[in-house]
Amino acid sequence: MALKTTAFDAADVLDSPEAQFEFLRLAYEEGDAERIDESIEIVTRARALVAAKNCKP
Repeated sequence: MALKTTAFDAADVLDSPEAQFEFLRLAYEEGDAERIDESIEIVTRARALVAAKNCKP
């Protein structure tokens, strides 16, 4: 039987400003420019997801 997996997107779990800050802080601490850029993109998506969840029709 094949193992079923689902894609993981960190943006789905970065739902608070504190979590987003810590995620970015760790990326900056590593000092890798590509990692920092990727982390900024992930936090941007996370903020958009949070805004969409808080949007009232």
